[in-house]
Amino acid sequence: MTIERLYRQFHDFAFESADEVYLPVGAAESAVDAADDYDVAILGIEIFRRTPTGLLPQPEIADFSNLHADSWEAYRQRCNELARQFLRPLTNLTVWVNFVFVEPQEWSDRASSRK
Repeated sequence: MTIERLYRQFHDFAFESADEVYLPVGAAESAVDAADDYDVAILGIEIFRRTPTGLLPQPEIADFSNLHADSWEAYRQRCNELARQFLRPLTNLTVWVNFVFVEPQEWSDRASSRK
């Protein structure tokens, strides 16, 4: 699966909890670049702080699931650019990022079901 290959690129920085992968915010923009390279769109982003007892969700959240575009390429570009804009102000914080990705086939299936 494409998303698994993408995450393998960041294995040295990431940690897993409850079958979810978390990246330090400092690696997050590189993950967006990798999403472009792998032809994957970022559908959503959640931010967490790591504590000795687990993860603490933060109020910052991005949800691009309602975006519409005429083509996969336009959709992916728009989602990933919005992801970069969302992440830029967070780069100096000590937080972890969890991405929700969507691949072209899943997007196409979802777009077809809306018609």
